[in-house]
Amino acid sequence: MENLTGKEKKVLDALTYLTDAHGQPPSLREIAEKTGFKSPNTVNYYLDKLKKKGFRLLPPSPVFRIPILGSVPAGPVATMAEEREDMLTLDASLVGNLSSDRGKIFALKVKGDSMVNAGICDKDLVIVRIQQTASEGDIVVARFGDEATVKYLKRLRPSGAFSGGLYLVPANEKYRPIPVRGPSEDDGAVIVGKVVSVIRRY
Repeated sequence: MENLTGKEKKVLDALTYLTDAHGQPPSLREIAEKTGFKSPNTVNYYLDKLKKKGFRLLPPSPVFRIPILGSVPAGPVATMAEEREDMLTLDASLVGNLSSDRGKIFALKVKGDSMVNAGICDKDLVIVRIQQTASEGDIVVARFGDEATVKYLKRLRPSGAFSGGLYLVPANEKYRPIPVRGPSEDDGAVIVGKVVSVIRRY
């Protein structure tokens, strides 16, 4: 086998380390993060060079690892995924183009039955993209006081106890809608992300 350049050895060392750590080959993006390369394409380039030099390499694993949160902690939205309880490994085919949002995706354990009629049950995991706005009709995760809640985002007309505007609406008639906090308001829920997938936990 030919001698390795510094960058080729860097990629090979990262591949070996991550495979040993996770028990399976890492993705191109994980190798890029470990080596400090800006693009997975750069990693792929050096993997090809290693193969041409006689190294037998397992193909990068098409997996996506995201943090699982037990709740939505207070604090900056962008740092929520750091407050993880565990990691969830998914096949990349299940997350589609979300792989480009690494660092902006987390999984949240659902508590309660407020969204049961939308097919989201207690102990399910919802996959959430961190964002502070969403479209009407989206299912979102919001912070309401010290609690995280999963609800539909809907605009309600003024009626009875409701003053109108954006609300978090449950998919269970036992629960009442929660107003979404406006820019100048102190009370109400704050949107922290959009639900992009649901994983049933039995």
